Amino acid sequence: MPNKLRNRTCWLVTEGFAGMENQCLGLAKALDLKFTFKKVDLRFPWKYLPAQLCFPALTYLSAKTASISPPWPKILISCGRMGAIISKAIKKISKEKIFTIHIQNPRTNLRDFDLVIIPKHDGVTGKNVLLSDCAIHHITPKLLKKNKADFNRRFSVLPKPIVGVLVGGSSKSHKFNQSNLTELISKLKDLHNKTGCSFAISPSRRTGEGFVKLIKNSLKKIPKYIWNQRSANPYLGILSSADTIIVTCESISMISEACATGKPVYLFQYEGKSKRIKKFHKMVYKRGYAKPLNDSLKKWTYKIPNDTKIIASQIKTRFNKVVL
Repeated sequence: MPNKLRNRTCWLVTEGFAGMENQCLGLAKALDLKFTFKKVDLRFPWKYLPAQLCFPALTYLSAKTASISPPWPKILISCGRMGAIISKAIKKISKEKIFTIHIQNPRTNLRDFDLVIIPKHDGVTGKNVLLSDCAIHHITPKLLKKNKADFNRRFSVLPKPIVGVLVGGSSKSHKFNQSNLTELISKLKDLHNKTGCSFAISPSRRTGEGFVKLIKNSLKKIPKYIWNQRSANPYLGILSSADTIIVTCESISMISEACATGKPVYLFQYEGKSKRIKKFHKMVYKRGYAKPLNDSLKKWTYKIPNDTKIIASQIKTRFNKVVL
């Protein structure tokens, strides 16, 4: 099937968070688009209002926003609430035929977009909805191979097995407190004592300096690497170099990216109030992509989920029926 999307201009419109940008990036690459990132920010009070309460307008944009002006792209991929608001506005104001794709539930009228990609655990359906099991991402075998070579010097000094630890933090659905972190640290110590493993740890923007310092001080005598959040981000290097990966349970994006490696993935579970994320956890456990973190490092294999490629193929089929 010919790819009529190849080399078309595309904007990736998000609030600039890594998880959102990586989902848009993965899809844009899978569709062979010529893309540009557009980080958007909204003024008060629209910054905090639900998408369905915001009329299509670019006057909501704050001074922090990247240039949003003609020439307009042929394709617009958005992710997140602010991305949805601005995508709707551009489509209406531009008066041009822009094919819009939104990733995640926009929590506004689905008909405001040409296509919407929504995880199955959200329980949303529609004529223009494409359903995925895991989050869309940009992780590929080629990318992992490149980053393993790039970060080899940094991680080759760590004793085997290397356990990658992707630490998130509090979100709308989960409160990651010091008690949770202390439990995680205790489990890491137990794993080291039983297996002799080392750790390559990647905190996120949500982890916080205080928690990063606590991790560092608590694991003083254990071989490890902890990203200082100032040097080049080793996230992909950790995914490619680790023998096993541990992920905190609140981030569907981080879990999906970890499972894209085909390596054993363990989830550090702590209490959350999101039913949709609990459904996602049940799915990855049932499919064998991941297991709850315990006191061992067992190995297993599974068929690597490939939602990005599947969704991209479905989009190409839909787009071939559109005249732009």
